[in-house]
Amino acid sequence: MSGVLEERYGVAMSGVAWDSGNFKLWGGQAADVILFSPKQPMLARSATTGRYEAACTEFRAQKDNTYQIIGGAASFTATSAIQADDSQLAALKDQWRQTLAGAQDAPQNPIFVPLNTRKGQTALAIPAVSGTVSDLTAKANDAGTPGGTVTYLADLTAYGAQEWADAIRNGRSPVAQVMLSYEYLRYMPQCSVEILMHGDRVFQHFSGELKASYDGWLYGGSVDIQAQLESLRADSSIEMKFYGLDDLPGGMEKIKESVTNTIIDQGLKALLGMLFQPKPDVKPAVAGSSGGIFGGANLALKWQRAEQAADITTKLEFGGFTWLTERADVDLSIFAALDDSYVTTVNTELQFPSTITVVGNPQVASTAVALDYSEGQAPQSPVFLADGGSKSYVVTSAAPDNVTVHYDAKINYAPGSWPIVDDAASGTVKQGFGNILIKPSQWVGSTTIYLYVKNAAAKGIQLINPTMGNDYLVVNVTYTSPGLTQPIKASTKLTMDTPVTFSYPISPGGQPGTATFSAFGIIGGKLVHAAEQPLGINESAVFVLVSDTGVQLISDAAVLAEDDATAQDLLRKKDNVVVTGGTGDGKQGETTKAAAGNGAGHLKGTLVGVEYDDTGAWLLIDSPDGRHRLALHSDRQAARFTEREAVDVALDPAGAVARVTVELPA
Repeated sequence: MSGVLEERYGVAMSGVAWDSGNFKLWGGQAADVILFSPKQPMLARSATTGRYEAACTEFRAQKDNTYQIIGGAASFTATSAIQADDSQLAALKDQWRQTLAGAQDAPQNPIFVPLNTRKGQTALAIPAVSGTVSDLTAKANDAGTPGGTVTYLADLTAYGAQEWADAIRNGRSPVAQVMLSYEYLRYMPQCSVEILMHGDRVFQHFSGELKASYDGWLYGGSVDIQAQLESLRADSSIEMKFYGLDDLPGGMEKIKESVTNTIIDQGLKALLGMLFQPKPDVKPAVAGSSGGIFGGANLALKWQRAEQAADITTKLEFGGFTWLTERADVDLSIFAALDDSYVTTVNTELQFPSTITVVGNPQVASTAVALDYSEGQAPQSPVFLADGGSKSYVVTSAAPDNVTVHYDAKINYAPGSWPIVDDAASGTVKQGFGNILIKPSQWVGSTTIYLYVKNAAAKGIQLINPTMGNDYLVVNVTYTSPGLTQPIKASTKLTMDTPVTFSYPISPGGQPGTATFSAFGIIGGKLVHAAEQPLGINESAVFVLVSDTGVQLISDAAVLAEDDATAQDLLRKKDNVVVTGGTGDGKQGETTKAAAGNGAGHLKGTLVGVEYDDTGAWLLIDSPDGRHRLALHSDRQAARFTEREAVDVALDPAGAVARVTVELPA
């Protein structure tokens, strides 16, 4: 049986890129590969009907002897995938070849591959007068997955329902905006930047450059704010000190310049998240132009008064293949393609909309859902493909809260060796079953494997260079789980410039699976071999490290020497930008504060929340000495924490979460 081991192409260390219409092209670290990505998300289309995945419902009721709009609901799905048939995709590739023609850094016969992205952060910002974001939105989103879809749902007020319906009917944009950031993989040298932002000077600058809203906030379009942050760096209100770039070999001046610009860009994005928040309801409402690295959404400065301003000191560390942040904020001008066929009016005394949403995932072949209602709607059998989507049905009932909805979903994953997952439940509309969410990704796990060669002299990893072109390992992975009739086995080639991701099915019953790893191949002209050993499947990244003494698998489960600086550093950073320092609220940087814990490398307390920002996900732990904010290595870890519970957290050398033990009641 074959499993899933897929190559993951990263952007080249040079960072070379080109603009081509609505797309951005990136040079790949692997030879002849060009990566592509849309500059901004678009409304998703149904693969079966061709219609946009969007709907607005007005709730109408009899009031004061007349029918009035009393509220409503809206949903839409955005995508970062190319929605084109084979002929349209061929035309796009021809256009891209023309863009690359004659470019010095472009390959002669490029292979076009979608930009490798992973889950990021997303939110729908909507004015309070118009409505609120549905709780399902936060649960539904896999922002940033390759070609992923993002579904947004909003509960509208009477004003908001009329505003949205009127905007859609007339080809205008409702007053709301999508805040979207995702991460893309790029190869980086081992380097870091220390940032000092002078809070008083930054506040004084923005108070003169930004607009003042009716409710006392300073706001601006995000493209303009990016330009302002760059000017603040130029006049030393934001200071940056770079480390490690002078260690690059001679002849790499152009690459050094590109990497420096990337580090500056990532630093400014980190500051953006610390200093600003969404501001959709501005007066006058003039959004920033789209197309910049921060998109075209309106943002408000978190500081309203000069005395709130505080200096911020933060540090960002990079090295090897690293997930970098990209933003694609957008207002709802994407709604211009809709018309009145996307608006429905229902009488709430007799009718209500029922919605089924399936979150897209590239590992899914299809999700077939059987829906049954106790009254008011015939049985429905929608089928969703890999990109997921949402469908709404109008249910007729004089007592909507009492209507029972039953669903039975059969999730068929693309790998033939994976079992079909059955997800079924039932309940009343009052219990929340009027809007149903199915998320196939919750039963998909993945671990990315990277290959590095140790640089003993520099106590780090060697930079990829042309002499490594023939170096490779053959990776063998075996996965067993109680839900499988037989083990899943997979093999593929692993090279320095192309990591591989092992994806595997997670048992719906929660029974843990196990995986083993082995490898052999040619590195530096020598035959090397790694014996079979456990592979940490709960980790987002593991590393194969080759040295003069052999091959070593670096993972949380590995036994590492304390003086092995290279291995310890890989384990600390994983494949992330490591951010430590201030938060923009005048408080001590909680990442650094938390590192000490309340025991040798441990923190015991009560898990009280999970926090997300542009730099990643964090656990909030209350202990006898106060509240601690602990960084997680991946957002996927955060999804497992859903309840307040007593925990014992093991900390890595940077103070981030290495392992969480849930303490069960006696």
